Amino acid sequence: NRTLVALGSSSRRTTDQAKLQGLWGETRFAEGGEWLPDGTFFVQAYPRSSPPPQPGPPYRPQMLLARLSPDLVRVDTLGVYGGIRQQFVQMMPGDRGVSSVVPPFTANTSWAWGAPDGTLAVGDNANPQLELFGADGSRRMVRWRAEPEPITAAEVEAWKENRRASLSNKSRLPAIERGWAQMEIPTAKAYYGRLAMGRDGTVWVPGSDNYDATTSSFLVFAPDGTLRGRVTVPGPFLVEDAGPGWMLGVYQDENGVEFIRQYALATGGLGL
Repeated sequence: NRTLVALGSSSRRTTDQAKLQGLWGETRFAEGGEWLPDGTFFVQAYPRSSPPPQPGPPYRPQMLLARLSPDLVRVDTLGVYGGIRQQFVQMMPGDRGVSSVVPPFTANTSWAWGAPDGTLAVGDNANPQLELFGADGSRRMVRWRAEPEPITAAEVEAWKENRRASLSNKSRLPAIERGWAQMEIPTAKAYYGRLAMGRDGTVWVPGSDNYDATTSSFLVFAPDGTLRGRVTVPGPFLVEDAGPGWMLGVYQDENGVEFIRQYALATGGLGL
């Protein structure tokens, strides 16, 4: 009986994994979870059994997202979503040589929380939309217009070069290159990257990953799902928190060194 450790917004709590597994019996297992500010527990559960990996077309593992009551008894199922798009390829000879690769700009589901009322934002970036789940069981769909952005050969090569440079064990590179040669690249980028939510309930939707970005842009939605505007900041930047008139996140410089940065937000015309 493993113990699942989850970090909430104000305190560190532990959860008995066996108690979580009893919620789904033999069909699913809890991969991870997070305590939300309102005391409920957000959990991701995956199918317990799957066939042995074999080289084949891209696929997305299905995960169930749920919110549990503070005593982990009542389950509010949010839905079943696609995980990160990936593909099994033959990197080395034999059954043990089959490994999973994840192409660049690929589809995935992300989630964010931070508002004191326990609101959850969940988004599958295969489409320009996300969902807002309230602790009271409410659900709001947020959609916006966006055109698919094609993936260029130069962007794929930049992604590969980034991976080559960050690989600590260079002896693995030939096998990884063999995997890349079999990998199917999506024709278009996912519509956005990892979601973030400020403590004020604003939802920050970044553009799709760009491996040589000089700026980062975000659509900003109010807690009720209405669009407030767009914010653009220098360099690769991930939003971690936000409030009235400010945003906080992690900036990465040209050497890959990360820094904490906070920006003041101008309110003119954006309603931020």
